[in-house]
Amino acid sequence: MALDGIAVAHIVHELRKTLLGGKVEKIHQPETDEIIMSVKRDGIRRLLISANAQGPRLHLTAIPKENPMTAPLFCMVLRKHLMGGRIVDIAQGEGFERVVNIDIEAVSEMGEMTRNRLSAEIMGKHSNIILIGTDGVILDSIKHINHEKSSLREVLPGRVFTPPPEQDKVNPAAVPGDFPGFAERLSSSGVSVHKHLHTAYMGISPATASEMQHRAGLAPDASSVGLNEEGVKSLYAAFCEIVEDAVTGVFNGELVLDGQDVPVQFAPFALTMYGEGRKPTSSMSALLEDYYGERDQNVRVNQKSQDLRRLISQNIERCVRKHDTHERTLREIENRDVHRLYGELLTANLYRLSQGMTEVSLEDYNAADGSSVTIQLDARLTPTQNAQRWYKLYNKEKRAFEALKDQIKQNAADLNYLESVMVSVGNATGEADLNEIREELAEQGFVKRKNILTAKRAKKHKETAPLTFTSSDGFLILVGKNNRQNDELTMKDAEPADIWLHTKDIPGSHVIIKAGGKTVPDRTLEEAAKLAAYHSKARAGSLVPVDYALRKYVKKPGGAKPGAVIYTNQKTAFVKPEIIASH
Repeated sequence: MALDGIAVAHIVHELRKTLLGGKVEKIHQPETDEIIMSVKRDGIRRLLISANAQGPRLHLTAIPKENPMTAPLFCMVLRKHLMGGRIVDIAQGEGFERVVNIDIEAVSEMGEMTRNRLSAEIMGKHSNIILIGTDGVILDSIKHINHEKSSLREVLPGRVFTPPPEQDKVNPAAVPGDFPGFAERLSSSGVSVHKHLHTAYMGISPATASEMQHRAGLAPDASSVGLNEEGVKSLYAAFCEIVEDAVTGVFNGELVLDGQDVPVQFAPFALTMYGEGRKPTSSMSALLEDYYGERDQNVRVNQKSQDLRRLISQNIERCVRKHDTHERTLREIENRDVHRLYGELLTANLYRLSQGMTEVSLEDYNAADGSSVTIQLDARLTPTQNAQRWYKLYNKEKRAFEALKDQIKQNAADLNYLESVMVSVGNATGEADLNEIREELAEQGFVKRKNILTAKRAKKHKETAPLTFTSSDGFLILVGKNNRQNDELTMKDAEPADIWLHTKDIPGSHVIIKAGGKTVPDRTLEEAAKLAAYHSKARAGSLVPVDYALRKYVKKPGGAKPGAVIYTNQKTAFVKPEIIASH
């Protein structure tokens, strides 16, 4: 569900209990639209506030984030005005608005006590984080909104802050105790019960409306027109129950998981409309962390990898064009041995030729039946020059063929490598992984150094680790996330008796089963093979061939590109790509 006013109310209750009176210790801005504020109160708690259009929210977080080397301007402004300050109030906007105002008292540069407000507006694509001074003037915002972007409301430093435009909706908190008003609004709406609930009341999302309707025992398509008194009373009771819990902070949050244990829905109340797959959570922050954590990370990585994917795609297309050019050239010179034969036949029959002839038919000594071949001549050349002309053409085509053999081999290696790098981008789990891939591409000459980490920054950049999994039999399985890791994992870290796996003739990750001196069971082999298939170009396949062999049979040829190896004594398994639980 969207983070509606009901959910925001529960967040505010939690933050007031955990952060009120706390001291702002650190402020970071790991993303362009997200800040993390460390607050000291009974230990250090980290408050995440995100204005990302696809997942705006605020909650306590335990997920580590990589911060930029240089803090963005908005982050510096926040540090100037809020660092060392104390949180004196946390409140939701009027009428269940999706706005959270955090008031912080801090000593200014002039030594005066000031009270600034950090306002988190959780409103989809219009989400924002705004710092407002004591005088009501905007000090800065994470998103600047000028008149061209919005004719209703500018959000710019130096402008007087104006709240979001009011919506012509009823405050849900005013409903308990006013059954007549609730019943009158419902009967006069003329729309479905579901639509009435989330359009007439502030902060009620479609998902919350569906849960209210389900608790009232009404059909999903129930109309507000002609609803009997019993139905109205049941709906009123369900509405009041959810709203009063939000007002008082009674939390019964649940996640709804699909068959793969992936969160598909959440709410700060019990989701009775779902029969199975419901998972209770301990707090609103835990609920949002579970729901958004991995999903948000995947979205961020995908956004940041677009330029890298585009660059790799351009190089792949260049390799494909080279391949087509090579094939065309090969077709053009496929008759080179015939041209050599022409030269030999003309040389052996010079006495039969004279200048001015345009063609001649000569017996082909290579033909078993003694048939003749017709050779075109240049009438302007002497017989000897005509023979040399065919020899020169043959030698030119021969040199081209020899050069093409190396070019074709190199181009095929480049294409295979680039396709493997594209798989690595798909395996990336964070910006550090993407930086490693960019560095690797630079080393191979596909990216200019100015487009990647500087040497100074690269030293501070910590190398990422392979993905780790544990098989059902307790064996450690390691999966390389990029070609650098593949080389390190296979050629340095793996023992000779470990098991190495890789998709057969398909770009993908190296996978190592750490045998530890034990015999690896078939079940573990199958699970590792499924991981190899999943972390390959064939992830969407139904049955993927995966080769496996003892690590001692895997070699890296001299001069081979990162991730490229040769191997022997392998066996092949056919598996469905699948992920297993990691740790």
